[in-house]
Amino acid sequence: MAKYSSGMSLGAIMDDPDLKAVVLKHMPNIESDPRYHMGRPYTLNEIKYELSASQREILEKIIGDLNALN
Repeated sequence: MAKYSSGMSLGAIMDDPDLKAVVLKHMPNIESDPRYHMGRPYTLNEIKYELSASQREILEKIIGDLNALN
């Protein structure tokens, strides 16, 4: 398992099965979102500014859970 850091891209997170499981727990349909492939090169902090307020809340929970794995 890769250790999560805030500098990791969404793609790097989703390529690690353990980190991906955390994301899918909160956003089970993320891979079917048309923006997913465009977002893979960006960090979660970069992505959050493109999201609605409710999506940002979910993203903050994901970041919290990823940090808890470390």
